[in-house]
Amino acid sequence: MPLPETGWIEFLGVALLAVLLFTVATGIFYSLISLYWSRIDRVIHRPALAVQLGMLTVLAAHSAVVWLYALTYWSMAEWLELGNLAGMHESGELLGYVYFSVTTYSSLGFGDVFPLGPMRLLTGVEAIHGLIMIAWSATYTYIATEKYISHRKKAWGSEMALKERLKDD
Repeated sequence: MPLPETGWIEFLGVALLAVLLFTVATGIFYSLISLYWSRIDRVIHRPALAVQLGMLTVLAAHSAVVWLYALTYWSMAEWLELGNLAGMHESGELLGYVYFSVTTYSSLGFGDVFPLGPMRLLTGVEAIHGLIMIAWSATYTYIATEKYISHRKKAWGSEMALKERLKDD
């Protein structure tokens, strides 16, 4: 079957961009989480505060990925002419692209704003990437919480003492 006359070069370009973006965004996410893990025990000695800072780190990591995708959508629409977003009130408004990226990354879905043209491929990749990263951060959060709960169990001895102490926090 021969390739279609138009569109396949743009599709290939967006596919390569998606792979690059997926790789870079995952690296940024991993770097932020690793930075937290490598420093937190030396800086914070209160388990509850360490878990809260861990959650803020996860939020910052997700936000960084969302902004990276948003800037890519904006660049695709404004400079590369590889699609646009229908339903945006003002063309070129960066925060509109951030909103779209958040709804895509979180798999909330399309509603008032939706993609047109070759950028549609990237939205599918972002949705899959968001699901992976959200699952990864849930695992990370569980591990961090378990680490500090087990720390408390050792410090306070029994399970009952832990329950009483957690009620007081």
